[in-house]
Amino acid sequence: LLVCSGTVSASETSLFGLSRRTLHEFQRSGKPMRRRVHALMQQPHQVLMTVLIANTAINVAIFSAAFFTLRGIAESSALAAAVAAVAVPLAVILFGEMLPKALALSNPRHFAPAAAGMIATLQLVLVPIQRVLDRFVIAPITPAERMIFPPGRSCSSVACPDPDSGMAGPRLSSIGGCFSSSVMIGARLNQLI
Repeated sequence: LLVCSGTVSASETSLFGLSRRTLHEFQRSGKPMRRRVHALMQQPHQVLMTVLIANTAINVAIFSAAFFTLRGIAESSALAAAVAAVAVPLAVILFGEMLPKALALSNPRHFAPAAAGMIATLQLVLVPIQRVLDRFVIAPITPAERMIFPPGRSCSSVACPDPDSGMAGPRLSSIGGCFSSSVMIGARLNQLI
């Protein structure tokens, strides 16, 4: 499960770490997986929802399995259970998030085509959940989001993304609302974030 979590996390980083220029190159590529990356990133909202749903489900499964395991350990040793209760979240953060994302960020052009097939398959499986979330969670918050971040809002107070670089890295810290002006992701993805 930890490997699955890391794979999904790395996929997210590699796909969103691609520049528009690279995506344009992938569109014209003779390699089908590169063209699939371009096709996926034409709907970044769907890609991000897929990643968030999949990774959340995997991490819930990890913590559920750990809970049942720790429950048995706690009966024999409270100290061992406490150590394990700290070790499991740390393992998820380190091996399910940080290391995979760092690896994917080091060469998103290499990792993104490998991730494209998995993400496309997950999208097919998760489309019913995505539709329900879109309709009953995302759509109702749209009016509130527009009041907080009106269309055309200036990004003067927030570091805006460079359109030729990917979304990953320091740019993720500036998600405060100026992404709606970026070509890479639109207002719907901004709502999701």
